[in-house]
Amino acid sequence: MENELKKLNNKLEINKKSREKYDILKPFEVKEEKIRDEIQKNEVKILTNNELIKENSKITIFDIDIPIEKADIILKSLSSELEIVDSYFIEKIKDQRLGAANEFNETIEQVIEELKLKDFEKIYINLEDYRLVVVRKGGKMQPLGALGGAERGVIGGILQISCKQTYLKDIPFFVGDDIILEFDPEMSKVFIEYLKKLAVEEDLFIIITQISETGGLEQLEV
Repeated sequence: MENELKKLNNKLEINKKSREKYDILKPFEVKEEKIRDEIQKNEVKILTNNELIKENSKITIFDIDIPIEKADIILKSLSSELEIVDSYFIEKIKDQRLGAANEFNETIEQVIEELKLKDFEKIYINLEDYRLVVVRKGGKMQPLGALGGAERGVIGGILQISCKQTYLKDIPFFVGDDIILEFDPEMSKVFIEYLKKLAVEEDLFIIITQISETGGLEQLEV
């Protein structure tokens, strides 16, 4: 705009001496005035923007005002450090999760040995996807959806006891609601005998409920 104004001024200076050319000069004078107004407005904008730049040239980090260039370096450094910390905790969580699953599997194996189950060879948590895996005698994997009601009941009881023994070792109570409801008489007897042994060896208070055939509640002393 300033360059254009300069050119216009040159033209005006050349032609102002000739009064007869005044009509030709008039549009240039009007344009000159408009350009001067635009320049003035832009100068005001520049001043305003300079103030905004000055106000925003610092950033507050931990209650300290820091120049934006330095803040950029600090934030990049902090971001890098936080990524390291984040990776550390992710690995720790994975390790703890893996350790907890391994410990849980060991307890399940011990319970299966104590119960001397005839149908199941192994029950465990898959360490890759943390799904429950059931293996029958002979090494055949059993889909969970294909298990019968009594089998699901046995596995449910085993998992409840294993959870208690693995993760709640210091709590002197074990409460099972209907965990032997689907058991056949032989399995119920084996399970009750195991709970009796566990109560004595671990000094536990064991409370279980079972709905009787008449629909009432039976009290079982273990």
